[in-house]
Amino acid sequence: MNGPTDNLQWRERIEERLGDVGSYWTILVGIILIWVAFDMIGLAKCSMGGSLLGRIEIKGLPGAFALGLAYGILSGSCTFGFVAPILAIITIQQKMITGVFFLALFGIGHSTPIAVAGGALPQR
Repeated sequence: MNGPTDNLQWRERIEERLGDVGSYWTILVGIILIWVAFDMIGLAKCSMGGSLLGRIEIKGLPGAFALGLAYGILSGSCTFGFVAPILAIITIQQKMITGVFFLALFGIGHSTPIAVAGGALPQR
């Protein structure tokens, strides 16, 4: 049988292996995202003044590198599901050149929309 309880058990096993964060964290992140959205449309002020991040002024190539590094670290958990099969090609099949080529293509495809969006901003 392939009923609703089988699907629920399958989902629970996947969440156990992937590390489900639970509903409380999902609600907290949702509240923060709604707060940021209200700031974007001008209904509320989303500011955490006086923090160290507000005082960091990295410009030029080091700033671009630091921003890319932060983006890579923060998006790593989201992209792991796409990168894991590529890493499997490298380790299990021992096809280093193919795996590196796929990683390069993934990196280009992953960063192109961000580069296009950044290039579309008006210059001051």
